[in-house]
Amino acid sequence: MKRILFFALLSTLVLGFGLMAQDMSDENIPYSITLDPIADINPVKTQHTIVATVLDKQGKPLPNQRVEWILARAPLAVGDIVEHDDMNSIVGSEQKVTKLGNHYTVSYTNQSATTMTFGTPDTRDDIALGVGQTWITITSPVEGETHIIAFCPGIKNADNHKTFAIKYWIDAKIHWPEDAVNKVGTPHTFVFKMTKASSNAPLVGYQVKWELQQSESDPAAYLGNDPGKRVEQGLTNELGESSVVLNQLKPQEGSNVVKIELRKPNGELLATRTATKRWISPKIMVQKTGPMEGILGEKVAYDIEVSNPGAADANDVVVKDMLPDGFSYLECTVPPDDVQGKILTWKLGVLPKDAVKKMTLTVKAEQVGLWVNTVEVSSREFPVQVSKAETKIGAPEVYIIKDGPAELRKDNLASYTITVKNNGNAVAKDVVIHDEVPAGMKYRDKLDGFRLRWNVGDLNPGQESKYFYTLEAVNTGVFINNAKVFIKNKEAHKTEFKTKVIAPEMKLTKEGSMRVYLGKPSDYTITVSNEGNAVAYDMVAVDTLPKELEYISSEPKGTFKPAKGDELATITWKLGDIPAGKSIVLKLTTRANTVGTSCRNAVKLRSDSQELPKIQPLEAFAETNIMGIPAMHINSYDIDDPIEVGKTTIYVIEIRNEGSSPCTNVILEDHLDDEVEYVSANGPTPHRAEGNKIFFDPYPILQPNAKLVFKITCKAVKEGSAKNTAILRYDQFNKPIIAEEGTSVYK
Repeated sequence: MKRILFFALLSTLVLGFGLMAQDMSDENIPYSITLDPIADINPVKTQHTIVATVLDKQGKPLPNQRVEWILARAPLAVGDIVEHDDMNSIVGSEQKVTKLGNHYTVSYTNQSATTMTFGTPDTRDDIALGVGQTWITITSPVEGETHIIAFCPGIKNADNHKTFAIKYWIDAKIHWPEDAVNKVGTPHTFVFKMTKASSNAPLVGYQVKWELQQSESDPAAYLGNDPGKRVEQGLTNELGESSVVLNQLKPQEGSNVVKIELRKPNGELLATRTATKRWISPKIMVQKTGPMEGILGEKVAYDIEVSNPGAADANDVVVKDMLPDGFSYLECTVPPDDVQGKILTWKLGVLPKDAVKKMTLTVKAEQVGLWVNTVEVSSREFPVQVSKAETKIGAPEVYIIKDGPAELRKDNLASYTITVKNNGNAVAKDVVIHDEVPAGMKYRDKLDGFRLRWNVGDLNPGQESKYFYTLEAVNTGVFINNAKVFIKNKEAHKTEFKTKVIAPEMKLTKEGSMRVYLGKPSDYTITVSNEGNAVAYDMVAVDTLPKELEYISSEPKGTFKPAKGDELATITWKLGDIPAGKSIVLKLTTRANTVGTSCRNAVKLRSDSQELPKIQPLEAFAETNIMGIPAMHINSYDIDDPIEVGKTTIYVIEIRNEGSSPCTNVILEDHLDDEVEYVSANGPTPHRAEGNKIFFDPYPILQPNAKLVFKITCKAVKEGSAKNTAILRYDQFNKPIIAEEGTSVYK
């Protein structure tokens, strides 16, 4: 009697180990085959397309590779091949391979990328196929399982030349709740529906569990009518439906995730899904800007900007401007809907999200003084917002006004205009302007603050003169620029102007798995933050994978560029413009492919914009240690069985390290039953025999995939059932591993 014990490694680990030792000499030689998906559920009477990819040892897809498709037959097996990939299936003289049968056919991998369509208007049904890929489409009219085998005869390694997938068919059509967007504070009903695929009849009595996946950063919410409830359970009703209402404890923007668990009436789990509810709201803002100073009797213009940078439309938007006593209304680029004395009202109605409404209001300065012009905006969903503008109205004989940028990005040029005007009724003699340039603003290589001077000369009544100059904003902050006008060396009037110089300030961090096992995924989180007070334009993040890591996925999805030659693989995210105070989180998942190493995964951040100021590149990294896993396997068998009394047989014990790290102090101990007696033994280490017990010295180190073979010769001495017991021990496993082999002894 022979019994062979073995442990089968998962196909994904087999592929992972195969890619560890890449050899460029194996390029373009088929090495492995994969299937996508490897497991899935479909309703009966639908169809599903399985895609196979043939790769060389470097992981490059290969064209023109023969793939044989087999649907395994078993008592409960169902499913048939509907169609197969015949685009490249040329076997001779332009003759295409036709489908060979419902359970077996042949296709060839693509020479170029293509898109497979199914004749429906919904492009989401389409499948993008790359070089080195081929496909079949299967279906089943009844419930059951379809086991798919894809075999590539061009792959010479028997461990790699085939792969498997499974499809579960159920007679059901499931309508999972879709992700939804609602305004904050409004309840939302998630509806699940399940019907028979064959008849569309509702499926009643199936268990549906709704569970709110609440984290600290999520808006506070609950299910049903109980504010403390996060789980609801029910059964599908006579319509095959189950529903739950998601409520907010208070209006708040953000997202909530609800997990849906589907079980049969007997409680057997069928499937799980999640649905995301995103809560949005409008955000009404108003800004009013105007001159800090004006002249009595002159026009004063104010710019009013109403915006909705929120995620939802704002309703019943009303703008009111309350003019102070020192002003009278003249005109507006958007005429008000109502004017009651000094109160102007605009009824804007609906202001869509991201919309901006601008208007310019012109008034006349009727009185001298400091006047505050107030505007407010209200909406149905958002509290009242107020903006004010202060203007000082004066009536000097000589009046000075200064204008320039109120806000400016660093390293740009700030252009200023100084206007001096005589509002009196006599000539102003020997008029001089002094302008104090603040420290930190650059003028012709000067940075420490200084005074500019203009000799105006005489100004007749009503006459004005203008002067222009430019400063370079080389520092951030608020810079106050004072200007004074003098008549015969006596100060007649002064003004000031504030310029806020802004700039983005980028911060880049990366966190990830400090330790990961070979072949297992490692996750990294990259955070890009703008801690400055200006928008950062055209930001790009590039993560460079060390050779010890393989790319699996990223969120949001970046552009993956595989390694080529000495160039390492990269993932690039085009982040676009990042507003001040905004952070973007990038997720990266990789797989470790080299044991016993420490690798550094680095990410770099840059700006591709030509806008000033230039943003300096940043770099962040995470260190990851890759560890292996020891795993031993023992197998025992006899050479002759049964044997006659007086004859001999040999027990062969094979020990293999099937893990990914070395095993130390490997010890074998063997026990023989009374029906046989020990004759001799040999193995990789010395041994001693004590009666029918044989003890082999420890084998110091057994490397991954290495094997030890021991042979024990014994003689049959008594009729009966003899049993050989092999006992394996090693440092990394704290229990003995036993393999037994039986031998029949007869006379």
